[in-house]
Amino acid sequence: MNILREPDYFKQIIFGFEDAFVSTVGILVGIAAATADPYLIFLTGIVVIGVEALSMGVGAFLSEKASHQLQESERKRSTDNPMLGGVLMFVSYILGGCVPLVPYIVLPFGLAISVSIGATFLGLFALGFIKGRLVKVNPWRSAIEMMSVAGAAIIVGYALGKVIHS
Repeated sequence: MNILREPDYFKQIIFGFEDAFVSTVGILVGIAAATADPYLIFLTGIVVIGVEALSMGVGAFLSEKASHQLQESERKRSTDNPMLGGVLMFVSYILGGCVPLVPYIVLPFGLAISVSIGATFLGLFALGFIKGRLVKVNPWRSAIEMMSVAGAAIIVGYALGKVIHS
């Protein structure tokens, strides 16, 4: 079975990565703009990724299970597995969340902010491009759309951190 060809699984993977990129970088950039404490930024990143990955994975499982129960009650049959959907969401969120966090672990603080934002925009672009190729739409347009729409949260996170800092 190719999980990327199953619409429900594909949806969970795209949603997990996109939400992890945006939520994690938005929170980290906001904290970084408000404080220069690398330990606080690292701790925040670990907590956000862990809690959100579990929340998203469990949410995906429970919503898929409810959808299956509704389909069964209406005598419709679904071929996907709610547990696998939850696991895919969880793993996608962990992997996506590490993209904006790792720069804060390996780079000096001042450089980490820029690299974290840049890596996240690049990750969003790559995710959109891959999605475009898999669903057979213009991959460049898909990449730009993903990066632009989801990237707005990065700007909001940074702006809120700056406002709080001042």
